Amino acid sequence: MRQRTRTVLVVVSVVVLTASAMACGNHESTPTQAYTDTIPEAERDSYRRKVEVTIDSAGWASGGADSLAHLTGHVKNAGTLELGIVEVSVFFLDATGQRIQRWNVYPVNVGGGDRQANAVMKPGETRQFANTLRVPSAWGGKTETEVAAVHGPQTRAQRN
Repeated sequence: MRQRTRTVLVVVSVVVLTASAMACGNHESTPTQAYTDTIPEAERDSYRRKVEVTIDSAGWASGGADSLAHLTGHVKNAGTLELGIVEVSVFFLDATGQRIQRWNVYPVNVGGGDRQANAVMKPGETRQFANTLRVPSAWGGKTETEVAAVHGPQTRAQRN
């Protein structure tokens, strides 16, 4: 009886999962919102150099093998365009200066959850940010940064 119950449960589970997968795959296309970046793709890489990032402080938030580092900094839009997303790579260095960890942070992220980061960044604007990140215990207390990507505010266009 016990073996038969297991077999029935397995068969029912397979049937339910198969039906669910088929239902998910069979749906008609509906109109969606397409987003267009206001900074042309060809210009984004060169515009990254117009965004200045400074780490004001970086230190241990806790110790141990899974250590947390707390960093604060600011980002400045030194260009002439508005920004909707700024992605900054923060590299944590060991005592010899080797990069041992990279985290990407988003001091500007229109559509993200952080209220300050959610606003469009105007030309000439400086914005502060703070993050607590997990880093290896070998971190020597120093960081390097680079602007990984920038995007302008996005405009919506309906498409089918």
